[in-house]
Parts: sequence; structure tokens; C-alpha cells
Amino acid sequence: MSEFRFSPTASRAHEIQWHPWEPETFRLAQHTERPLLLCISAVWCHWCHVMDETTYSDSAVIIACNRHLIPVRVDRDRRPDIDGRYNMGGWPTTVFLSPAGRLITGGTYIPTEHMLRLIDEVLHIYQTQGERIGKGDRTFLRKQVQSGKGQSFPLLGQQTLNDDEQESLEDLADKMRQSLNDSYDQQQAGFGHPPRFAPKFPYPEILAALCGEQEKGNLQNRELEILTDTLDAMMEGEMHDQQRGGFFRYATRRDWRDPHYEKIASDNAQLAEVYLRAGRTMSVPVWCATAEGTVQYLIDTLRRSDGAFGGSQDAVEEFYRHPEPKREVPSVDSTIFVDVNARVASALLLAHRILGREEYRDLALQALDTTEKVCTGQDGLLHHFAAEDADRVPAFLQDYVELALAHLDAHAATGDRDYLERALSLADAVRDRFGVERGGFSDIPGDLSRYEGMLRRVRIPVAENARAALLCRKVGIIRNDPSWHQQGIGTLRQTARRALAAGPASGGWLAAFWEYRRPAPHIRLSLPDDHDYAMLQAAQQTRHRHVVIDVDDGHVRKPLAYLCRASSCLPPINDPDELVAAADSSGSEEDPNYLTENERGSVPNHK
Repeated sequence: MSEFRFSPTASRAHEIQWHPWEPETFRLAQHTERPLLLCISAVWCHWCHVMDETTYSDSAVIIACNRHLIPVRVDRDRRPDIDGRYNMGGWPTTVFLSPAGRLITGGTYIPTEHMLRLIDEVLHIYQTQGERIGKGDRTFLRKQVQSGKGQSFPLLGQQTLNDDEQESLEDLADKMRQSLNDSYDQQQAGFGHPPRFAPKFPYPEILAALCGEQEKGNLQNRELEILTDTLDAMMEGEMHDQQRGGFFRYATRRDWRDPHYEKIASDNAQLAEVYLRAGRTMSVPVWCATAEGTVQYLIDTLRRSDGAFGGSQDAVEEFYRHPEPKREVPSVDSTIFVDVNARVASALLLAHRILGREEYRDLALQALDTTEKVCTGQDGLLHHFAAEDADRVPAFLQDYVELALAHLDAHAATGDRDYLERALSLADAVRDRFGVERGGFSDIPGDLSRYEGMLRRVRIPVAENARAALLCRKVGIIRNDPSWHQQGIGTLRQTARRALAAGPASGGWLAAFWEYRRPAPHIRLSLPDDHDYAMLQAAQQTRHRHVVIDVDDGHVRKPLAYLCRASSCLPPINDPDELVAAADSSGSEEDPNYLTENERGSVPNHK
């Protein structure tokens, strides 16, 4: 089977002689002295399908691409490393590169006539300015990008930062908090570009960060209003599929109407968690019901027969706008992605924890088991995805981090130490395979010199590093190892300025920072050999999503719980009701060790 995936509607895009992203392709470009055309597409992407059906189906474009260029096609879900370096502001991304992989120009969706003119311009630039491109003349390249004919979009919340400015993490976090308030739509809720505020994306990361502050009782009144109004607006708007459950990717209008109808598994998993957390903390049953409908959508539509979950469901506007009994259901991408399945498993485990349905826990554990089996190579290393139609790709930072966090959730739900040991092993791999000397974590593993094009450049992505920092905090507490705490703080420091520039997309960074500053409780359990899990169930009833629960080997007659928060620990607790009350009694204590000069942080001794 071909690894290239095209529009489900008939097109001629396959007549272009697409090449995979691999060393042989770059050698061919260098040997033939032809620029590369990089198409970054997605199976769920409406405008990617349109470009396949129009631009890439035009005879003149097909001939020009095959005769004068080396066309390369990449799926953004399967190759987030390439997408993260070459994306021009959306999908499809259309980029022209030198044979060495340097950027010449590009855009997003490009109509047929513009594409033909752009190909002529690129060939002229390459023939007359090839030497400057080859040397990586950044001023020259920047001008070429700005002159591209494609549609592109500005970065959210983009602002100029002074690299020499020495600001504390607290100051930067305060600025992010203010930036989020500035990007809030006071009329229709949600976040966007003022004054238009459209399109409307859900930004589950910032909603999750606000939920975390609410769980600790630290959410300001204005932010509580932002959270509640946004959850209501999304739930009641057209972006929420109220018939089949789940949420579409985004709405094109400010009032949450006219959505793009693709559904992304990881987005829905995160939104399910947000509605579960807010519904429980603020006692709003309709939010919990919305979360349950979203979880059920994932199970009914994206779950495979082997227990793993596919990555997305395609957008077919006619199916949702004019539903008919015989109309074909939008197709599902059944590819098993490690990070996606880890996110879904964590959402199911949280649903089990809050809603009390054991089947959610069982489905989560099955998804984790299947994903690890099919995505682990003979060398024992993870691959990013498992699919029969493409070569496998080594797992990325996001895969290791999300899988480790999901295993911590599985350990907290079951008390099974195998999940804990696996989580710690994955965390060690994050350090060993992705750690960067100057701080933070690279998105791809190993020696970058073996890669092609801009993959040779170190990329420390904000969102993935924020999740890695959260993992570092949890592992540091479980192992009582201050070095993990220091590495997490260093990761937040390394990514703080870019998080500030990301506007509403900085939510993951804020969530991790707030966990360091005012951490959720840590509960260490010693359980007897007779599997008395009443204390484990009590520990899970705490309102804190990021409570750290670890169960030791026991050898005790009666179950005991050791509860710590920030730098203080309570005497041992042997009553489940007392544990619940103690865990939720407060949550606003600031950890005095969360940040110290020169990042010499430490974690309290919880042994």
C-alpha cells in the first residue's frame, strides 16, 4: 500500500510523483538540482482535500511538479517533527525548499493559478539566487517567505521579546495570565484575535490550567467567569456535536457556529477531562454529562477492535448539515498513535475516577496495553505510530511523555506497581533520549546530524515541554529526587518566553508552572497484601487532577496513607474518610522550594 493519503473524494493528486521524506529524496534533489515541493497534509483536513481536488488535480500543475520539482508529501499527524519546523500557519502547508531543505517560500492553501505562478517564481529564484539560498542567507530567505502567494495566518499572541531581559518566571506567568485575559472574547466567550475573535478554537490547555487553579481554590473571580462562560458557550454552540457526542476541531465564527467538522481524538480527550474536572469541582452535572458524551463518542466511533483508538474522524460537511439515513458516515483514521492513545487512556481513567464506571478503567488499560504492543519495535524502542501503509518512525518526545503520564494514572487507578515502574522507565528515557544541555527537551531523539533539512535544528516545543515539566515534577516527588524538580524548572525557564508569545496556546505552560508553585497533594499508600483498596479509592476521590498517588509494596497489616502538600506532611492516616477530607481541606499552599536562585530547587522529603 502507498504511504501517501489523499482526499477521499476523487482527485488526480496521486498523479504527482510524490516522494517520502527520506535521505534518498534529498540526494535525488541535489543530483537533479531541483527544488523540493513539500506538502504537509492531514487526513482530517478539509482544505487539504480541496487542494488535492483542485490545485493538485490540475494538469499543468501535475506536469510542472513532475518536471521541475521533487514533490514530497508528509502527513502532519505521522510526522509532527517536520510539521513543527516547516508549517506556514495551517494545513495544508505548501513549502518550496532548496535541495538541502532550506526554505525558499511557501504558504498554506494555494489555488491553481497562484500555484503555477509561484512555481515559476521559485524556479527563477533558485536558478538566479541558488548560492544565497544554499548559504542560508536569513535576510534573503525572510523576504522570499514574505512574498509568498499562499494564504497564511499570524501566530496567536505574537509579540516582541527582549532576549536580554531578565524576568522571573513569576513575572512571565503574570504576563501570560494577563495576555489570556486580553484575548478573551467578552461577548461570546472563548479566546481569539481581538476584535474579530474568529476562528474560535477550544484551547483545552488553558481551560485545564484554569481548572487546576479552581481545584486549589486559587482561581480569581474574573477567571472563574471566563472558565464557566467558555464551557457553557462551547457546550451550547455548534462546535459541540450534541447528537453524536464529541467536539469538532474549531468554529469559523465568533459565536461558535459553522464549525469545521473534523474531530480529533486528542482534542476530545482533553476536552472530556476539562468538563469532568470543572463539573466535579463546581458541581455542574451538565458538564459531567457533556464529558461523558464525549468519552462515549471516542469509544463508539474511534475505538478499534483491538482496543486501541484511531487518531481522528474526517470532516464531511454534508453528513452533519443534511443527515440522511443512507448518507455515508465520515471515515476514521484508524492509525494507532502512541501520544493519542495515552491521552485517551488518561481521559478514560479520569472518567472512571469521577463517574465511577469501571468499564472506563478497563478500556483505558486495554488501550495502553495494545498501543505498547503494536508500537514497540524489536529493539524495544517505541515508534510514534503503527500502520500497515507506512514505514515506522521513532517515537517523539510527546509519545514518551504522554505514555509516562498515562501509566502514572493507571498506577493511581489500580495500585499495580508494574504501571509505576513502566512510567518511571519512560521518564528516564525522556531524560536520556531527549534532554538538551541548555535546558528543556528536544522533540526528536538522538544525533540531529543524521537528519535532513531543518530537522537538524534543535527544536524545544513549548506544549510538549510543559507536559514534560509536569512529568518531571511527579517523578521527582515519587523518587524524592531533587534533580527532577530542577530539570522541570529549567524546562519551564527555557520555554517561558516562547510560551508568552504563544498567547492562548500557552495554557500548558501555565498549568505546569502553577503545579510547581502550588502543587497538588502527594499521597503515598502502604496497602496490605489482602488487596484492601478502600484507601486507594479514597485517594482518587480528591478533587485535584494532578494528585500524585503511588502505592508501595506494603507488608503492613492495615492500610496507611502518608499525605504531603508542598513542604508539609501529615501524620499517617488509616481512615479513608479522613484521607478524603485531609486531601481536599486546602490546596493553596505555596511550595517554598518550587523555585530558588540559580534553579537550586528541591522537593520535600516524603519518605
